[in-house]
Amino acid sequence: MSTFRKRPEELPEDIQELARHLYRWGFTIDYDDSPNLNKPWTLNPPPTPALPPVAPSVSTDSHTSPNTRSHRAAPALQKHTTAPVIRLVPERFDDDHLDTGLLSALRKIEQRASSDKDHKNTLIQYHQYEGSWATKIYNRKDDTTNKIKFINTGCAPTALAVVMQYIANNTPDNTALTQRTISPDTTATHLLDHGFGDHGTTKSMLLRSIQEDWPDFTGWEVTINEAEAILRRGELLIIGCKPCLGYSKNDKTNFRTPDRNYPNGHYMVLTGVDPPPPGAEQLFWVHDVGYPLTIGIYRMKRSIIEANGRLYYVYRKGSDHVVTAAETLGETQGQAEAKARAEAKTKQSASRKSPSSHR
Repeated sequence: MSTFRKRPEELPEDIQELARHLYRWGFTIDYDDSPNLNKPWTLNPPPTPALPPVAPSVSTDSHTSPNTRSHRAAPALQKHTTAPVIRLVPERFDDDHLDTGLLSALRKIEQRASSDKDHKNTLIQYHQYEGSWATKIYNRKDDTTNKIKFINTGCAPTALAVVMQYIANNTPDNTALTQRTISPDTTATHLLDHGFGDHGTTKSMLLRSIQEDWPDFTGWEVTINEAEAILRRGELLIIGCKPCLGYSKNDKTNFRTPDRNYPNGHYMVLTGVDPPPPGAEQLFWVHDVGYPLTIGIYRMKRSIIEANGRLYYVYRKGSDHVVTAAETLGETQGQAEAKARAEAKTKQSASRKSPSSHR
């Protein structure tokens, strides 16, 4: 029997985009057609050593301000140190776990490279509590009384920056978009131009900012099933939830009882999803922009997202993407509104030319 090197376009359609991401890093994918082989797929690592992982030294010291509207604590800034190079090894998968295995490998190498903010394809994991934006004021422009700092209410612009910078980093053609740095500072400025809710960024404020202020991007709210398909392609999603219940890396209950609860609401980034396990609940992977990995939300159950969450899909206009029901409806509504405006303009023009309109 033979082993075949597979190009991304030769793989199942729903993982082709994910495979393209991996191939940009130097991975390759082989298929072995030997009979009775349990794991016929092999993911081969890049020929050169993997980039070093980032090992943050995390402080769990925190404080909460009675003057803020947010639940969020303010961890001390992380100081990143570089751990020894970790060499990747080939991994084998069966058909049922190929997509999850590829996605897990992609996220691992992206996170190991996250300290190199100029590196192509990198997933930069911004946090609202570190960086130049952390101590800036983020509240209504007309509110001169409450000086609420970004560290306490800046989860939405931070999550948006993570997603948009990732798209820019993974844009294959050399355009102005690929050279752009999209930081929480940048997204916060745009979001503030669309108003500020009583407890931070609202849904309408988030989507209007994406659709009106960023000519390269657009965004829609999506369903949980659409979210699963998007994540399996290697793309990211923004989740807004209230309350937010999830599991940290320190969870001791094997995902039975959530050990993290943000009752006042929070925005985060979804980075992946497990396959639906038999007899258990599906878990979604989370990058918590408000806390370090060891104490922030790391996984969320599907039922909790369905009950308490809103999911937002941001993508580059003109790119290959998942066509969602909201996008289709939005385009239909947009076309209908454009048609109504054109008809009204035609009637107005005809009225001006009609003899009965002149005295």
